[in-house]
Amino acid sequence: MRLPVRTTNAKTPRYRQHHGRRATKLVVPERPLTVLIDHWLELTGMLWTPTKAELVVASGDDGTKTTRPSEVRKSWSDRTAVLPITGKTLLIEVKAEDGAYQPGQPEFLREARSSGALVVEPRTLADVVDAVEAEYVRLGLLGDRRLWRLRRAIGSYRKGVGAR
Repeated sequence: MRLPVRTTNAKTPRYRQHHGRRATKLVVPERPLTVLIDHWLELTGMLWTPTKAELVVASGDDGTKTTRPSEVRKSWSDRTAVLPITGKTLLIEVKAEDGAYQPGQPEFLREARSSGALVVEPRTLADVVDAVEAEYVRLGLLGDRRLWRLRRAIGSYRKGVGAR
């Protein structure tokens, strides 16, 4: 199975164009990248969860949806995962090129880094793969046989990038 490496495709037409004085700039939304990251996290076998600051609750037969606040802080990152063997927390905060932070988010990410979490603010899937791989190389654990799923996911990604 080849891992998709592009953040855009024909099924994600919701792009916003920002008109400058001389050029039009295409801005890729966060959603396609988030889907790729979710897929890659599944391949690695990591424990992970999406983190939402609000909870969508369906109500009634007409399919209308209402939201209510969850217990998660609004400044929390988009994805939270646990790195295998080390138990280190991986926080992924996906931002589009023109994305703005929620109030308190930069401070939270800075605090998480200083507490020992691996914090990644990716613009591409490669940013996440490289950060996770670098962490295991730094710890000297990438060759550990218990990490076979992680190595396979990294290899699948690298193979897909090399094939293009």
